[in-house]
Amino acid sequence: MSKKVVLLGDSLIDTYDFMGSGFPELRHELTKLSPSLDIELKNHGVGTTNVVLGLQRVTQPYDYAARGRKLPAVIDEHADLVVLESFAYNHLTDSVDDLERYLDCHRQIIKILQTKTSTKILLYATIAPNRNRYASGVINLNWPEERRAQEYELIMKYFKTFLKFANKSSLPFLDVFSKSLTPEGTGNLAYESNVDYVHLSFEGRVFISQYLAPKIIELLS
Repeated sequence: MSKKVVLLGDSLIDTYDFMGSGFPELRHELTKLSPSLDIELKNHGVGTTNVVLGLQRVTQPYDYAARGRKLPAVIDEHADLVVLESFAYNHLTDSVDDLERYLDCHRQIIKILQTKTSTKILLYATIAPNRNRYASGVINLNWPEERRAQEYELIMKYFKTFLKFANKSSLPFLDVFSKSLTPEGTGNLAYESNVDYVHLSFEGRVFISQYLAPKIIELLS
């Protein structure tokens, strides 16, 4: 039996597929759980893109020139499951209007997928950023400490907005964000790249896969 899973999001999805190698950590966990199930994993993560562009990519093809990939529209993938990430890292502003726009784009993505395809949808919140180190290794960023702290707080605000939305929805939801928090309430550094302190470490990819794989198997069964 063959199934297709599309993972839709920003760079936290894109780089989860380490070096474009086909989500090896996730595939390992899926194979352990269901060796006979053939699952095709499609990476629709695009770095530096917010949910507004994510919504466009649901119905329009996208040329991801930075990665040398041409992505078809998500609805043209005819996926059995779409994993819809929060896009909290690549957020809009902290205005009330933008927070509502953020949620409305998620609602529109869900509505399009539900009306134009037969795919199942899994809402998904990835790992939390770390309060003390977030983005501190990003080359040429040069944010002062106050600016970096403001960005961290805004990301956390968008995550909490998404969590509230997802928990109230009738859709399946995987909250890795909350699972990744330390007792101090911030992101666990073990799960973050020690190069940029934004993206996933190997341990982070394994950590996510241990939760995401069984959820995928459950929804495809």
